[in-house]
Amino acid sequence: MRKKSVLPLKVKIEMLDRLRLGESFASISRSFNVNESTVRSIKKSEDKIRSSLASTSLSAKIVREPAIEKMEVALALWIEDRNQKRVPLSGPMVREKAKRLYAHFKEPGGSGECTDGGFQASEGWFNKFKVRQSLHSIKIVGEAASADTAAAERYPEEFANLVAGGGYTPEQVFNADETALFWKRMPNKTFISKSEKSAPGFKAAKDRVTLLLCSNASGDCVIKPLMLYRSLNPRALKNQNKDNLPVFWRANKKAWVTSAIFCDWFRNCFVSEVETYLKSKNLDYKALLVLDNAPGHPRELETMHPNIKVTFLPPNTTALLQPMDQGIIQAFKLYYIRRTFKIILDNMECDPDMNVMECWKKFDIAKCIVNIKESLQELKPYTLKSCWKKLWPVLTAENEEESVQIQTLTANIAEIASGIGRDGFEQIESSDIQELLELQDEDLTETDLEEMLNSQPIEEEASTSTGNVTFNLKNLSEGLRMANELCDFFMKIDPSMERSLIFKRQIASATAEYQSELKELLKTAKQEKITKFFKPLPKPEDIM
Repeated sequence: MRKKSVLPLKVKIEMLDRLRLGESFASISRSFNVNESTVRSIKKSEDKIRSSLASTSLSAKIVREPAIEKMEVALALWIEDRNQKRVPLSGPMVREKAKRLYAHFKEPGGSGECTDGGFQASEGWFNKFKVRQSLHSIKIVGEAASADTAAAERYPEEFANLVAGGGYTPEQVFNADETALFWKRMPNKTFISKSEKSAPGFKAAKDRVTLLLCSNASGDCVIKPLMLYRSLNPRALKNQNKDNLPVFWRANKKAWVTSAIFCDWFRNCFVSEVETYLKSKNLDYKALLVLDNAPGHPRELETMHPNIKVTFLPPNTTALLQPMDQGIIQAFKLYYIRRTFKIILDNMECDPDMNVMECWKKFDIAKCIVNIKESLQELKPYTLKSCWKKLWPVLTAENEEESVQIQTLTANIAEIASGIGRDGFEQIESSDIQELLELQDEDLTETDLEEMLNSQPIEEEASTSTGNVTFNLKNLSEGLRMANELCDFFMKIDPSMERSLIFKRQIASATAEYQSELKELLKTAKQEKITKFFKPLPKPEDIM
């Protein structure tokens, strides 16, 4: 005889949800190890149980402290940023960051330490937070911080066999990787940097774009880069067709590469440019694309195109093997900084009355795009090729010239800064340029996160390109419809009822925010006035 016990509210709700999805009383009884009569009794009391849940949820929302609410939003943002950078995370690290964020929002401008004994980021809170944010596994493998030397030593031989087996030439082998670019950041010694730190509100130096750079192993083909910004239609790109830009322009609020955006670039940029390039070389239309395990690189890429094979580096080997991380990205950023300094110098030479701050303020996202294009053009084929030496040692011999080139570039940038000769630029040395590069990957502080949460959208113009997707009522409804169809599909084909039900619940949880957004859009949608469809009656004076 089964022991009678009081079932928790959440268990009863789960039973009711499964009944709604068509699962039988008997199946649920077995799953929860209760009598079938118990399940039927719960079903009879469904209205009462669900109303109880609603009141409980409401009460929970009422008592939640505002500082905790803000902290959790900021914490989720921090976790995603670390994920994008492939920096390792653990439960204790997240909980410590949560305490610091809570202290920051509890006492703005405070020490960042919890002193009132209130919120302690307990294990219980952490587990509930993971559920609320759908963080099934908080531990993220970090590429640079936890390099797997043994795997990196083994993989080049495996890669060579892959290349030989596919009959790929260096022209047909590509590597792509993302990097953050703080496109307006200046060295700490400059007046620009010092004055902005003391200014309130959003910091232009914190404004980031994400670039996906891609080139082949022969060094003679650089694919149009994916460029992600936080605004789709900034005023600086007014009246420009974004399809004609030298970058593959896309946007989301935090300028992060998602799987959907990466696949968009792969299908609509990489595939066509590779085909055109290989045709110009009279080579077979086949290519090998090497990627790391970044969150925006989905495994579906392996079967996305019949002529392009996608292979993934072993986990935790990016810093040791990936060509883009062996000097290409670093060289590109140095060219970008040099060109930015040169723009300031040239403007001041053309107009002696113009100061550094005026030049800097005129440097907008449109000029940034031109700078990116020209900086990529400065990358030499031998630089691009030499960075494959760790992954594909037989391709090229060790190139000592590369390290000398980096040193030469930093010294050259310091020389241009000296030519500007004022507002702190005259103090710039090669070490300051190296520091500027390292700041690109710095962790987000509590203040940074607060500013990101509070920042207002920048002014936008109406889109002039037909290639961009709009987040509106129609598209949101269509997306949710497709999600429901996906659930129905697996419900039909999966012989395991339990597995398909779990999948459906997970999809429902994942789309809950979009469902809420849809409701808000429906509330605010304005109905067209019927008078719009009729011509106005003529005035009496017009009849006469």
